[in-house]
Amino acid sequence: MKIKSIEAIPLNIPLKEPFEIALGKCNSAENVLIKIQLEDGTIGYGEASSSGFITGDVQSTVIDVIRYLTPAIVGESLENYRYLIKKLKSIIKFHPGAFAGIESAILDAYTRCIGLPLYKFLGGVKDEIESDITISITTPEKAAQIAQEYSKKGFRMFKIKVGKNFEEDLERVKAVSEAVDCEIRIDANQGYKPKEAVEFIKAACKVANVTLFEQPVHYQNIKGLKYVTDNSPVPVAADETVFTAVDAFNVARERAADVINIKLAKCGGVLEAIGIISIARSSGLELMIGCMLESNVGLAASVHLACGTGEFTYIDLDSHALLKKLPLKGGFDVDGAKLTVKNIKEGMGIEEKVD
Repeated sequence: MKIKSIEAIPLNIPLKEPFEIALGKCNSAENVLIKIQLEDGTIGYGEASSSGFITGDVQSTVIDVIRYLTPAIVGESLENYRYLIKKLKSIIKFHPGAFAGIESAILDAYTRCIGLPLYKFLGGVKDEIESDITISITTPEKAAQIAQEYSKKGFRMFKIKVGKNFEEDLERVKAVSEAVDCEIRIDANQGYKPKEAVEFIKAACKVANVTLFEQPVHYQNIKGLKYVTDNSPVPVAADETVFTAVDAFNVARERAADVINIKLAKCGGVLEAIGIISIARSSGLELMIGCMLESNVGLAASVHLACGTGEFTYIDLDSHALLKKLPLKGGFDVDGAKLTVKNIKEGMGIEEKVD
């Protein structure tokens, strides 16, 4: 199980539509495919998501981090994968997207070697989950059209991005609610002040079936987040406020949110995610699992984590549906909003495409 090589390959994938949130806008996913090859020829796959305005990871820095860590990776045995991951994090400062991609590749290779699908290695609680679909900041008319298209594909839950303009945001929520019979989750990506956030969520609940309000205020404003949580008619989720298990502990201690959103590209990988899960559950908080703009390669680790642990109330694993193409195949099967892993035989089930 010794590592022979690690490779970082740029992935530039165009989006079907421009993706805009309160923090910024993008037209393509600029990610990095990570391949770890073992001495016996086994290959493990991972993907690092580029999200400069959230995690600080961009494609070029991810590649540099992987090259920097290569001497510490090559020659190590996967039987000591926890030691290896800890070792890597002691060498260079926290780069969550890069670490998540490397760790996914390590765990993919490891579970291939032992002949288990990753979700079973992580507990095997279930083999299917149902995701929402995200509608980014756009016109109410466009939002309604997108909602109708995805509703026909079987989606019942819509995550609507807000946080740039109160009235336009509210119109977008109302338009989607009137267009389809659905559950709506609202994500402000830090776009509101605390009192404005409370005013918005109360107004939104009058025009739509809203079930969650995600990251309403600036990520450092714990008091403001708690104010919204204490005054919101629906559960409030902390996203950008929680990167690590320490952050999760701080939110739990202050009772600043009802839900913690885990993203592997934000927390640095599966092992840190498991730590956050433990803190949330011991504190009575619910869990959400989300994504950046990963392809099916990066998303597979999150799908396997969600299925393996069975701990997530809210599933937001939809980035594969936002991309024009997927560079590899496998990881999970897709049936509308449903993501299944029951056909995965070992690892994450990622395979190179054969033209």
